[in-house]
Amino acid sequence: MERHEVTQQLTTLVQMDIEAVKSYEQALEGVDDEGVRAELDSIRAEHARNADRLSAVVRDLGETPPETVRDFQGDIYGGIPSEFGIEGPTVHALEAMKTNEELLHRRYAEVLSMDLPQDVRPAVERNFHDQERHLSWIDDQLQRRGGDAAGQTS
Repeated sequence: MERHEVTQQLTTLVQMDIEAVKSYEQALEGVDDEGVRAELDSIRAEHARNADRLSAVVRDLGETPPETVRDFQGDIYGGIPSEFGIEGPTVHALEAMKTNEELLHRRYAEVLSMDLPQDVRPAVERNFHDQERHLSWIDDQLQRRGGDAAGQTS
């Protein structure tokens, strides 16, 4: 895989992680369960660290990582469904974050299926494993609350 192609893929992941941070910030405004709120804030911070980690790899490859998020037909992620408003219940915030995590998880899986350089792969794998952990936790929370068809994954 050419260096430019690698940096393009990593840049997309960085942008998506940055957008995930914004999505979690929005979701946190509507969460009334303090335990869920604390974990969602932790996941938000992890997305920021993941973006920083991949940005460092992009810089190591001699390119400039994104400073701001480019809109892909608006936001990458939907955030909280508008019919529930920002004040919506915790379960709706979890459902929205699950959708977002699934999108990012799929993108990380696609990038990992590519012929990445050996010095790049570990950072992408680490972030991918974070995505798996995020999805597992969100699924568990949804099952406890009876949301998202009892936590079934798509």
